[in-house]
Amino acid sequence: GLASLILAYIIMGHNGVVTSLKRLVPHVSDMPWALLILVAGFGCSAVALKSFGATVPQFADAFGFAGGLLVGHFALQILIVSVGEELGWRGWLLPRLLERSSRLRATLIVGGVWGLWHAPLLFSGLSTTILLFCSTIGLSFLFTWIWSHRSERLFLVVLTHATVNTPLFFWEDLAKQQGWDTG
Repeated sequence: GLASLILAYIIMGHNGVVTSLKRLVPHVSDMPWALLILVAGFGCSAVALKSFGATVPQFADAFGFAGGLLVGHFALQILIVSVGEELGWRGWLLPRLLERSSRLRATLIVGGVWGLWHAPLLFSGLSTTILLFCSTIGLSFLFTWIWSHRSERLFLVVLTHATVNTPLFFWEDLAKQQGWDTG
């Protein structure tokens, strides 16, 4: 994110930075979509955990002792990870690529670069690395679609990114703490 703001400043000056940051500001018309993204994202997580044997009482207990942690984790995902990455990927890189190539090619490149950004996961094993790389390609198409259909604004993309990341880090640890059988 910081690199994208520096590049925006070098290429377009102060206005480039302001324009980049303004893309993060939500519009009123984004709010119904934001609610849908939150419900769908966290609903899919709950369904996935349920399919691995988590029970409704376990969910209630989890929210009872870790609900505030979930909200805090989600907020940090938005403020630190998602804003930073999306300023870079769809705030800076994608628009530059679209100046020279098709949306398909630009989206694939962003997804590939985004996957390489997570290269330290190579230490987690080949299957984890392949899964994450395929996920970044797939999510790149979803995020590009959201970005392009919301007038190249980043708010909903940032929210979606955080909604994808939060379960990956929060629920997995919570499931282990609770002794849920996640395979």
